Amino acid sequence: MNFKKNLYLFMISVLTCQTAMAGSATSLMQTTPVIAPGQYEMKLQTDVIFNSGGGVNISPHFRTGLVEHFFDVDAFFGTGKTGFMLGATTKYNLLPDLPEQMGLSFLGGLALLKDKPQGATSDLSRGLISLGIVASKDLQADFGSISPYAAFQPEFVFRSDYSEFLMSLALGAHWKVTETAPWSFYSEFGISLRKSLYMLALGASYPF
Repeated sequence: MNFKKNLYLFMISVLTCQTAMAGSATSLMQTTPVIAPGQYEMKLQTDVIFNSGGGVNISPHFRTGLVEHFFDVDAFFGTGKTGFMLGATTKYNLLPDLPEQMGLSFLGGLALLKDKPQGATSDLSRGLISLGIVASKDLQADFGSISPYAAFQPEFVFRSDYSEFLMSLALGAHWKVTETAPWSFYSEFGISLRKSLYMLALGASYPF
């Protein structure tokens, strides 16, 4: 029974996403809870893009609390398929993750992207404005705990002569394994709903 339960949870976690794709920024790798001011988290995220030419983005992230119980912020930079990216995402926790309810949070972010799209002769700089909603639920397991999450993000990509509206879906999981604490891990699969682009993201997190 425990094996079947763990296999089911693993299958949920493999189905995960945000946008390291098509001129977007980085995978989400966030559940609904926020961390308190004075607490910090470092993450390393690796996003493998499977179509639109393929490629890999790598991005270090730094997260800290802004307002206890309500707001935190995740700042990042990275490189790879997207030549350079720099940005931040703020999260507002509307509903905490409690035994009797699923957690629910809202996201808002800004990013600067610089890369060379297919067919371009030089690097192009673009801005990215993103909004979103994420739901998650912490579940206990034999190895520790797992928090499956799902997120939907409308995004607006723009530069002086061009703009584009995108939508992405994220389904993922945050793994906390007792034997590797305080390290924890993320798995995520991402899809852009308007461009049919998809990627798999894996990450590691260390709180301090």
